[in-house]
Amino acid sequence: KGTYQFRTLPFNTGPVGDSYDGATLATVESRGKAVDPIPLPDPSQFPPLENLCNQPVDEERTIVFSESEDGNTFFIDGKEFDPDRVDTTVSVGTLERWRVLNASEELHVFHIHQTDFQVCSINGVSQPFVGYQDTVNLPYEGQDPDFEGPGEVEIVINFRDPIIEGKFVYHCHIGEHEDNGMMAVIEAVD
Repeated sequence: KGTYQFRTLPFNTGPVGDSYDGATLATVESRGKAVDPIPLPDPSQFPPLENLCNQPVDEERTIVFSESEDGNTFFIDGKEFDPDRVDTTVSVGTLERWRVLNASEELHVFHIHQTDFQVCSINGVSQPFVGYQDTVNLPYEGQDPDFEGPGEVEIVINFRDPIIEGKFVYHCHIGEHEDNGMMAVIEAVD
């Protein structure tokens, strides 16, 4: 029983980015009698995940997130979003290794629809295999004093599931950036 708050932590997105104070997202009040906990499934019931970073890939790409000097227009590979343009074409049934670069001094958040990926390295540092995800922070240029150049995340994307055929998007998951051009259309073809 009691009252609890869900709060964000303060966050700064970089030298030309934004700074946010911590904020209360929700207040929850618990009253009454406690309910019995629901048992969690045994992890051995699920198939093991494949470490994609160790697998041979069918294609390698470099994707660059950037922005205008005034910080009001955002780009992927130097282009603003056009919903009528296909920016990337992939083949269903393949694995691809992408180097996603952040060539700005502000955090961006890579997000892809329809599929997952595994993060292999961030700014050249190998990452432990903890599973798949569809979103990852892209460090801004200069964020890591031991890494020269644009922030870099290397991922392997699984396009092997036939259900992903068709058009979908990848973009910055910061709403202001996405809404102001930082989105691209991808098409998975059979």
